Amino acid sequence: MAFILKMFQRLALILVMMCSAYPVLAAVAGTPEAFVEGLVRNALSDLRGQLPAPELKRRFAALIAQNFDLPFISRFTLGRYWDSATETERSDFQKLFAEFLVQAHANNFNEFAGQTIRVTGSMRDGGTITVMSQLFEGGSSVPKVGLNWVLHDANPAQGGPLFRIVDVVVIEVGEGRMSLADWHRDEVRAVIHHRQISRLRDLNEMIRMRLRSLD
Repeated sequence: MAFILKMFQRLALILVMMCSAYPVLAAVAGTPEAFVEGLVRNALSDLRGQLPAPELKRRFAALIAQNFDLPFISRFTLGRYWDSATETERSDFQKLFAEFLVQAHANNFNEFAGQTIRVTGSMRDGGTITVMSQLFEGGSSVPKVGLNWVLHDANPAQGGPLFRIVDVVVIEVGEGRMSLADWHRDEVRAVIHHRQISRLRDLNEMIRMRLRSLD
C-alpha cells in the first residue's frame, strides 16, 4: 500500500503549493496564463480559512474535478491496463484517483503559506499548451523551483474552464525535471508488477481499502 500512497503524494504536494500561492502576473482573460492564475486565486479564496473538514474536502474535490483532465490522466497512467479494462473499472479508477487526493491531502494547505507563484508565459505545441511559472519561498527573489503546467484545450460547458491540466513538470536547479504524469504512470505500473495485478478492478480495490483506512 505504500506504493499507492507515494503515487499520489507528488501531485498533491504541487496542488497544495499552487493553492497556497498568490499569482503576480495579471494575464489577459481567456489565455492559458489567466487559467492558471485564476485557479490559484480561486483556490486561495475558496480553500483557505477554518473550514470544517467535510466542507474543505468537498471544495478540494470540486477543484480537481473541474480543472484536471482525469480521464486523460487515468488513461495515460494505466496504459495498456486501461485498454483491457471495462468502462465500470475505468470510471471507478478515476473516482478513486480523485478521492484519494482529497482524503489524504485536503487538510495540508496551510503548510505552504507564504509561497508565491509567478506565471511567466506560455507556449503551444500542437494540442498541448505549457504555462511556465516559478515558485518563490517567503520574500526570496530567487525562484525555488520552476513549475510548468501542461494543459489541453477543453470544451467548456457554461461557466466551465477553457483548459484542463494534464501534467505538472517540476524543474529544480541542479536536480533536473520531473513530470508528474510520468511519475504516476511508473509508480502505478510498479504496484501492478509488485502485486502481480492482472485486472484493474483489483487495483481499484487496493485503493479503496486505503481510502477506508483514511476515514
